[in-house]
Parts: sequence; C-alpha cells; structure tokens
Amino acid sequence: MVGRSIFSKQLACSAVARMRQIIFWAALASVTAVTNAATITVNSLADDVFPDTTGALVDANDNLVVLTSSKCTLRMAIAASNLNTPVGGALGCPGDANADTISFDPGLTSGGPATIPLNAAKRLPTPAYTNNTSVLVITGGVTINGPTNNALSVSAGGSRTTGLYRILNVNDGVDNTLASVSISNLIFRDARMVAQFDQSVTPTVVRGAGGGCVVAVENITLTNVTFDNCTSQGASEPGVPSNYSTGAGGAFWVGAASLSATAFPSVTLNQVSARNSQSLRSQTPYAVGSSANYSSFAGCIYVGGRTVGAVSITGMTAENCEADTWGGVAVHGAGATTINGITVTRSRATGSPNADVNIDGGYVGGLTLRGGGSNVSPTGTMTAANIVVRYNTAGADRGGVEIRNLASFNGSAFDVLDNFAARNIGGVEIRDVVTGTLADSLIVGNTAAASFGGFRARLGNASRTFTMNGVAVVHNLAAGSVVNGGGGGGGQFDTDGVYRLVNSTVAFNRVGAGYFGGGLQVNMHSATVNGIDVLLSNSTIARNEAQGSEALGAYTFAPSSPITSGRIVVQSSILGNRDGTATQNTVGAGTNEAAKITYSNTLVEG
Repeated sequence: MVGRSIFSKQLACSAVARMRQIIFWAALASVTAVTNAATITVNSLADDVFPDTTGALVDANDNLVVLTSSKCTLRMAIAASNLNTPVGGALGCPGDANADTISFDPGLTSGGPATIPLNAAKRLPTPAYTNNTSVLVITGGVTINGPTNNALSVSAGGSRTTGLYRILNVNDGVDNTLASVSISNLIFRDARMVAQFDQSVTPTVVRGAGGGCVVAVENITLTNVTFDNCTSQGASEPGVPSNYSTGAGGAFWVGAASLSATAFPSVTLNQVSARNSQSLRSQTPYAVGSSANYSSFAGCIYVGGRTVGAVSITGMTAENCEADTWGGVAVHGAGATTINGITVTRSRATGSPNADVNIDGGYVGGLTLRGGGSNVSPTGTMTAANIVVRYNTAGADRGGVEIRNLASFNGSAFDVLDNFAARNIGGVEIRDVVTGTLADSLIVGNTAAASFGGFRARLGNASRTFTMNGVAVVHNLAAGSVVNGGGGGGGQFDTDGVYRLVNSTVAFNRVGAGYFGGGLQVNMHSATVNGIDVLLSNSTIARNEAQGSEALGAYTFAPSSPITSGRIVVQSSILGNRDGTATQNTVGAGTNEAAKITYSNTLVEG
C-alpha cells in the first residue's frame, strides 16, 4: 500500500508538472502570437466613424456606432495602431501592442483607382494629440503599405482657396522622443492647411500651416508617395496681427517637434513626387512695422523646416510648385544629407525683394540645398548627384539652385537648364561653403535680368575652397538692368576664397549692352575681400559676348580701386575671342591688376 501511495503521488506530481507545461506553452504561444501580430487590413474606403480613446466608435453626430458587419477604415486602423487595442469591436480593426503594419484589401482598387475622402466634420481623438479638424494623426511607430498598383488616394477635398484641413499629422506628442513611421504607395491630394490660433488659452497656441497635405516631426520614410494639389497658408492671430505663422512646405513639411527639441527626425524619401502645390502668405494683414519676414517658403517639399537628422533622398520629382521664397523644394539643416536624384521643373519663387517693410521674397525658384549654422560657421555635409532643375523662375535672385551654408558639399551630374531670375543669378548660386565640388554638370540656357546669367560663387572666407570640374557653362545671359546693374554672362567668382575651374567650358554666354564679363567675371573688389584665388586649368573660355564699350569677352574684374591681394592662375587653357567679332579684348583687367594674372601653357586668341 505504501508503494502504491508513492506511485499515486508520483502520478499526481507528473500530472501537475504536465499541466504546468501546458499552461507555460500556451502562454508562450500567446506571447508569440502578440509578437507576430497580424497586419491590420483596411477593407473600406469610407471615413464615417470616429474612434474614441477606448476604441469605441461614434458617427459624425457623436452617436455610438455598433458594427454589424466587418469594417476597418483607414482612420480606424490608425487608431488601432495608436491605441494598441482593437477598434470597433470584433468586427472592426484588430490591435495590440505590436500591430504596427496597415495594409489595404486588394478589392478596394481592383476596379481601378480609388479614393478615401476624409470627413471634414470630425476629429480623431488620441491620448497624445487632438486636432479640431478631420486630420489623421499617427502617434506611434507604424508601417502603412498602400496597394502596389499605386491606385489609392487619400483626399481632404480642398482646393487652393477652400478647406481648412490637412490629411496627416505624424506626431507622438513628445518633443524629444522619435517614433518611426513608414508609408508607401499612396497619393495624398486636395488638402489646404491654414495656420490656426487657439485663443482659449494664454499664451495663444499656434498650430502652424507647415505641410499642407502631410506634416511629420518623427522619423519618416516615404516610398512611392505622391502629393498633388496641396496648400499651406499662413495667417496672423485675429486681433493680434503681430503673432503670425507663415505657409511652409505646401505638400510636405518635416522637422524637429519644436525649436527647443534635442531629438531630430531622420528622413528617407524614395520616389516621392509632388506637383501643383503651393505655400502662401496670409490672406489677413500682418502687424505694421514688424521686423519679421512674412514670406511663405517651399512650395512643394520642405525637409528641415526645423533641424533634422540624417536625410536620404532618391528619385524625387517636383513640378508646378509655388511660394514666395524657395519655390520648389528645400532641404535644410541636416547633419548629413545624401541625394541621388531630384528633378524640379516649372516652379516659382513669386515674391518680390523688399515688397514692403514686412515682406522680402522671390529667392530660389527651383531647389535650395542648405546646411545649418551661419555664413560664418556653416555646418552639415551633403552629397548630391543626378539633379535636374529646369524652367523655374525667381522674382528676385537664383532662378534655379542655391547651395549654401555647408561645411562640405560634393555635387555631381547637375543639369541646371533654362531657369530665369528677375534680378541676379539665373542658374546656380554657391555660397558660404567651407569645402566643395561640383563635377560633370551643365549650366546652360539660364537668364538673369541683371547679373550672373549662369552662376555666382561666393565663399566669403579666404580659407574656403570650391572646385568646378567638368562643368559646361554655355548660352547663359545676364541681360543687365539700370537699377540692378549687369555683367558676368557665364558667371562670377566673388569674395574671399579659393576657386578652381578645371576641365570646364565657358562659351557662348552674353551680357547686355553697357556691361562686361561676357564669359567669366572675377570680382577682386568686394568690400570683404582680403584674398581671392582663382585657378583656371585645362579649360576653355571662348566665344562669349559682352556688348558694352568696356565689355570684355573672356573674364574681367569689376572696376574699382586696386587691392593688394588676390590672383588668377591660368594653366593649360584656351582663352578665345568673343562670339561674332574680335574688336574687344579677350582678357581684361582693371587698373594695376593685369600683373595679378599668370599664364602657363595657355593659348590666348587675339
């Protein structure tokens, strides 16, 4: 009996152990199921139910909604991801702590392109953020994969002048934490965001207009995403016009959560397209006498509205964009930026310089590439290749491209073609770069109504260096203006620095009547100059035309009092006469400056 008792106890212990194992493995299976949570699948194009903070649904009139058939809208799916809980009950969208991928039922677009029209009547409440519009709000890490046929749009139903709501706000509500959000294969369109002022609190809370379709202050990756017909519009506070917010990033704006934030979002944009978008000034008046600049910025895409982390851009296009300043695309303030392919066409910086005491605009029609810091201490590194900037216009300066305020810039395969500036620099300005190169590039067919048809380089410090290698500067025009002057049909090297033009061609450029420097102008008389070095090597400067009586066909110096520093070294190059006739000098210099030019192995025609 004793033995049986022991045996019975052993059986009992074995059963208990086995039960514990079953419970353990069941629990583990449960954990595994959570870890590998299923994708949330959107199966409805509607936007007619609105989740609260518990996952329950209400309609546009705040009546409780109980689903009677399967339904998961995009708004519900985003809420399920934000809240980490199911939304709409068993028939709605699943959600748990790891349900961070949203996809779309293929049936939604099987019949062709489809649209999710956002409901303007409601908002999406979440624990971390609320907005008094119909905006979709992402507050945590999530991946949203649109249909692979790229046939699904999300529309806010607005236009350039109607609607007061953007489509998507990516914001976890905490300045110094960064969620990671990835979106692919979607079209965002027909949105208009106007700056809002909440006067119910003191001080007034300003909800900026940056990002007419989408705004992000978190790590963001966009792949095969299109923006179309998006507007960001500034405003001033009702009754307090000194408090203002400008339009910025008509289609897309990304930057740090606040000026005081210490966490900076990384940005990856692959095959992103923006078109027919604009950033506009306020329709209401600003305070008279303020020193602020009320121009709008970046008509289509603004990367770095505030400081950003690493930026990677591949295959971006922007067309028909408009803002007071930076008409097309702006990339600013990153620690490190890598670009392989940006095309900006038919975009406009529509502002005017010093239009009144509060507005100064019209700069950079196409693409601005800037680092951080100041002109005295530029920061950030940038590598940029395969850039096309064409048919853009600026109401003031820099019709095509601006490259500015960078510790290091490495550029190649830039095609800057057929751009126009109503004042200076039809093509490219290179400014305040510590060390940089531009290689294998075309600066062709650009026009400035005043000076510098093709390019201007201004380093501003004798220790800074910029090299143009394998660049063709051809068929540019500096038309000349009584008000703004003229000269430098091909381009100008200006202010302190070391400039190298190597393996390059400057030909068939022109300046208007009465001005000089048809091909290349070197300004040795800038007020800040204490040393300018120019090296021309293995290059051809020929057949440029300066029409004025004092015009010079190849290159020249602006006339002024002589200075003691600065030089031009010409090696293994060809300097040819002007186009059409050789009655003017091929090489010209101001008083006492011809001795500052040295030649070796160089052919000087005429």
